[in-house]
Amino acid sequence: MATTSSLVWRPMLPTDVKNVHRLADKIHTELPESELVFRERLDLFPEGCFVLSDQTTSDASIHGYIVAHPIRHNRPPALDSLIGEIPDDASQFYIHDVVVSPDLRGQGYASKGIEKVLAVAERIGYPTTCLIAVYNMTEFWKSFGFLPEPVEGELREKLLLYGDVAEFCVRAR
Repeated sequence: MATTSSLVWRPMLPTDVKNVHRLADKIHTELPESELVFRERLDLFPEGCFVLSDQTTSDASIHGYIVAHPIRHNRPPALDSLIGEIPDDASQFYIHDVVVSPDLRGQGYASKGIEKVLAVAERIGYPTTCLIAVYNMTEFWKSFGFLPEPVEGELREKLLLYGDVAEFCVRAR
């Protein structure tokens, strides 16, 4: 395994997608998504996709990943769905997923990655960034300024796919 000091967040490459999907399947056993979802998000918005990997080797190991992209306001895609395109009228940044390997948690890698993706959101200039907090992670996301918002209708239905404790959270710029 890589030394933790050699791990960095870098842009995701098409050759990373298989290993990203493998890590996603390991972490999200109850929220599976197709490899095509990751490939599509990378194709549509590469500037929102990052991997945590060893900068000192050509090892293809992925120790974390981030996927994020613009969406229409409060209209995140359903779990395991293809979106086809980034909408011309997108007005909100969406953090689809942030994952760090369990053996590396608590070392600041998630925070560094989140800072990196929030910088992308800042450059785009949308007034808000949103996400769906799963696995009782709302408190973690609050530390980055994300707050739960009440939901209804179609968004409530989408949240149900993510489990009983999923919450839609929004962060103002």
